[in-house]
Amino acid sequence: ILILPGLGVVTHAIMKNVGGRSIYGRSSLVIAVSTIGVMGCLVWAHHMFTVGLDLDTRAYLMAATVGIALPTGIKLYSWNASMLGNSMAFNLSSLWTFGLMCMFTLGGTTGVVL
Repeated sequence: ILILPGLGVVTHAIMKNVGGRSIYGRSSLVIAVSTIGVMGCLVWAHHMFTVGLDLDTRAYLMAATVGIALPTGIKLYSWNASMLGNSMAFNLSSLWTFGLMCMFTLGGTTGVVL
């Protein structure tokens, strides 16, 4: 839930850097961010993997955590398509958004291993 304002800031920065045009797949992005908000309320305990949860709880949290990857992928795809499909201004906010997308992707990839 706490990531939602940050996602809005990144989307706004990308829209600003592509000349104020609308983000690619805007309706899909809105649905994806809403789904992340709802699923974020359902997977709150997936960070508690070391406290000894029973097997059924761990299986549910694992499935819900894997399920949150789809809307996250849609969000990243919309951001990438918006930046690649338009001429983008090369400034500090564009570097920040590109760095955040790389960091978010690497963090999600390494989180699967854990």
